[in-house]
Amino acid sequence: IGLPLPLTTVLMLCICLGTDMVPAISLAYEYPEKDIMKRRPRSASDNLVTLRLVAFSYLQIGAIQAAAGFYTYFAVLYSEGYAPEHLPNHGQIKGYFTPSGPPFGGFAIVENLRSLAVAQTSFFVSIVVVQWANLLICKTRRLSLFDQGMKNDQLNFGLFFETAVACCLIY
Repeated sequence: IGLPLPLTTVLMLCICLGTDMVPAISLAYEYPEKDIMKRRPRSASDNLVTLRLVAFSYLQIGAIQAAAGFYTYFAVLYSEGYAPEHLPNHGQIKGYFTPSGPPFGGFAIVENLRSLAVAQTSFFVSIVVVQWANLLICKTRRLSLFDQGMKNDQLNFGLFFETAVACCLIY
């Protein structure tokens, strides 16, 4: 499509290694659900990773995270004066939004780069916010958050750590 990149390689690594790692590990310290002993045990032939889990993780959660990121990315670019319909074929591959490239949208190159940086930051922040929700969703399989509670100190620290890392990267 040739759009300006919504995330740089460094921001992708920051998501994978910086903001997602500690919260994901904190789920290992989650207390068992209160109704776990009321459920039938799994059979020996049941797999831990099923097609349903993979579809939920990638098709549902992944699509929601991508949609949230792209929505904020395009909304910020639109508020900066770049309409989404004008962005295709004006990405870095075509030479736009680079320090040595041509100006785009009637703005100076410096303004182009600043607007892209703001939009990329918004994409990053939206991914972090959706990761908060995903962490709380993955906390239990059946019980609500109110029934299970927030007693996992590692998870609470993971939410704080993810937010602190994101704030440090932004500023």
